[in-house]
Amino acid sequence: SLIPVQDTPGVKFTFNARVTVEKPLRVLLGAILVKEETEGDLNVFYYEQKIPIPSYLFAIAGGDISYVDISPRMRIYCEEGYLEQSKYEFEPAEDFLKAAEKILTPYEWARYDMLVLPPSFPFGGMENPCLTFLSPTILAGDRSMVNVVIHEITHSWIGNLVTNTNWSHFWLNEGINVYHERKVIQELYGDSVYNLEVLEGLKRLENYIRAVGEKHPYTVMVTNLEGIDPDDAFSPLYYEKGFFLCLYLEQTFGREFMSYFFKEYVKEYRLQSIASNDFYELLKQKVEEKMSQEGLEKLKTIDWDAWFHQPGSLPQQPKLEHKDYEAVKELALKFFKNLENVESLKDHDELVAGKWPTVKVLLFFEVLKEAIRNESKKIDPKALEWLDQQYKFSDRNAEIACKWFEICISQGYSAADEKIEKFLTTIGRMKFVKP
Repeated sequence: SLIPVQDTPGVKFTFNARVTVEKPLRVLLGAILVKEETEGDLNVFYYEQKIPIPSYLFAIAGGDISYVDISPRMRIYCEEGYLEQSKYEFEPAEDFLKAAEKILTPYEWARYDMLVLPPSFPFGGMENPCLTFLSPTILAGDRSMVNVVIHEITHSWIGNLVTNTNWSHFWLNEGINVYHERKVIQELYGDSVYNLEVLEGLKRLENYIRAVGEKHPYTVMVTNLEGIDPDDAFSPLYYEKGFFLCLYLEQTFGREFMSYFFKEYVKEYRLQSIASNDFYELLKQKVEEKMSQEGLEKLKTIDWDAWFHQPGSLPQQPKLEHKDYEAVKELALKFFKNLENVESLKDHDELVAGKWPTVKVLLFFEVLKEAIRNESKKIDPKALEWLDQQYKFSDRNAEIACKWFEICISQGYSAADEKIEKFLTTIGRMKFVKP
């Protein structure tokens, strides 16, 4: 154990800390640095966290750490070798935070600092208050992976201020957070990228449910975890099924109302740990206040038992915008049909680095993989070689490289083995390496 506290998200605490470390090392905590001083051969750091947090958000890190400020309330910590790259990659983060404040409520944690961890870190990010941990896989050199920071920023409200009371209600942390992450993406990058993010999320949900089975208990959003390690049930389901419930509510009650509701949700439940029924009860109260009987009738159309307690995919389907996805699908199927004649595809530069946003390329691979799977197609190794030479998939950001390597592995394309081995032995992020 690190500190003597209850290991549950249902209990929150504040803390002060005095930490010593040998010079020239630095210690970081998920809190506000009050002062630092020296005592002989030691560096001494004093931290204070005045806002109550659950134990899973207590964070400490130490090492030979450099830093650079990117705004009055943001600092990037990392090893010296990552400094310039990190500064470039994360410079838009202040804009992300301002957009989140516009969508939700004023930021309460005073600082939003970030620490780039070694490659073994198993997550894309971890939303520790005042000190988000980040994987170096985000350092793509072109800001194509920086959306991970948006996800961690919106956790400053969803999860960190308003927390699930236990891990059965994990969708309250992650599903509602993905909803707000995508609202920030929509605000900053427009409807097209937002719509593609939504569809890519649906693909991720469908792939997970296909893998474990429609009736698997881990496809229940409010999961019964009695006798089960919550890590065993951890999956995209909480993120995406929770998001689509929020989207369905938005389409039922209107975007303006849901924007108002989530602001009230944060104000009502900040500093508390809640369950799914608390979410429902506040929604019912606000619907009645704003929409009277008409709103309550709409509320009755939501199949809460199916959303919360039944296994499988979405019990009620929100309307989705497919226009941009159809263009991606058309190109992917064109590539699929011309894999025996790849030279005919050379005029298509959409897949060249910097042309399409990452989410478009990922959806391209999803369609291509599905077509290959449906027809049990064996691709000529020369076609795979041409594709990688033309579009440099192996050398792109980790999201794109991972999808490309999955195709290479499924096709037994041994020419990619060396790069796949390097990928697997230099990246610890579970999303990319866990079977």
